[in-house]
Order: sequence, then C-alpha cells, then structure tokens
Amino acid sequence: MIKDSVAGTLESNDVLVEISNNDSGRIINLESPVKDMFEEDILKVVNNVLDEFNIENITINLKDQGALDYAIAARVRTALKRGLK
Repeated sequence: MIKDSVAGTLESNDVLVEISNNDSGRIINLESPVKDMFEEDILKVVNNVLDEFNIENITINLKDQGALDYAIAARVRTALKRGLK
C-alpha cells in the first residue's frame, strides 16, 4: 500500500509528481506543453520506474514543465520512496 506523496516542482525543466494508491491498475495522468511530441517517451520512463518498484496499483499525476527523462525518473522514484515509508 502506498500513501499519497509528492516530489518535484512546477519550475521550468522539472516535473511535479503526485502519487496515490488505487485498486484499478496503473493510472497515469500527464499535463505537459510537450505532450503531443513526447507523451509516449514520458510514459515509458514512468512505467519503467514502476516496473523497477514492482508497483501495479497506483495513480500518478505528472505536471511536466519540460523535464528530461532522468529528471522524470528521479522525481517518480522520490515520490515512490516517500509513499512507501
């Protein structure tokens, strides 16, 4: 079970990640000015981190401000670690 947690900021080149537990699988909501071009890549990064943590039932809200892949992965990992404490 994961508790609600947050990581990141709304600053330029960052991403705000909010996570919460659910019983309906992986629900990933993405807001981004580059969503049309990079949605598939961003979702791949998020799903890879979720696979790393072996997490299936979670809701993740991402408010992206142009973050690079490594920053997205780091913010998702941080939110997960905070939520798993």
